[in-house]
Amino acid sequence: MKLLEQETHPAIVRTEQPQAAAPVVAAKGITAQYPLNKDLALDNVTFDLFPGELVALIGPNGAGKSTLFNILSGVNRRYAGSLTVNGTSLLSQQRSNFVAYMPQEGDIDWDYPVLVKDVVKLGLYGRIRRQGLQRLFSVSDYTESHTAAALTALKTVEMEELADRDIKALSGGQKKRVFLARALAQEARLLLLDEPLSGVDQRSEAVIMDVLTAMAAQGVTVLMASHDIAGARLYAHRVLLLNKRVIQMGPPEKVITESLISQAFGRSLHFF
Repeated sequence: MKLLEQETHPAIVRTEQPQAAAPVVAAKGITAQYPLNKDLALDNVTFDLFPGELVALIGPNGAGKSTLFNILSGVNRRYAGSLTVNGTSLLSQQRSNFVAYMPQEGDIDWDYPVLVKDVVKLGLYGRIRRQGLQRLFSVSDYTESHTAAALTALKTVEMEELADRDIKALSGGQKKRVFLARALAQEARLLLLDEPLSGVDQRSEAVIMDVLTAMAAQGVTVLMASHDIAGARLYAHRVLLLNKRVIQMGPPEKVITESLISQAFGRSLHFF
């Protein structure tokens, strides 16, 4: 995937819906419990994701969105149902770095001291494995070409000037841009983002959305959770409305309706 370097960030505009193809993700009857009790976090969830589409995952707190991301990223393997990624098992696609996952900031341990550029270099692990280096290695083993690839990814998200800064010193929006750069360096074809716009400044939001729409235009499949329901009307090809089960999935104009939103959230959100 070619990294895009954009000098300006125009208003977010939804690109054309990609033509039908074999699904990148095929989830059928996914059912999962919360780890500490027997309550269902997900109940018979079925959906497909296709190449080149940006899908907004919308639902109230406790709807199972993070559980779904943990399953799709391979963090949680305790579920019923079937899941295929790129026509095969998730595990095989993880080994080829096909999937990149950006969790919520609260799920990341920020106590470990690491430079911004080294965070991005971690996304190059799959590329290095494909080149035949199977052993464990440290940051010092990365070559100049790896550093250059990391800096290119950081430039795409307008963070190259902070490449030598400790990740802990960044703002919330800057941290999320760095982890998006790591996904760019990884060259993943399935990108999972849990609330990437939560708590970010307007500039970071514009950069993140510009990069995501550009990635989708290049054929990457993007699934992102968001509380910005009105914004999903602008950028999403489809919306997955979730509250433990799939309430509805389809184009924003057919899913973001007062009746369906009220069904998912239990009340009207008064923005129609």
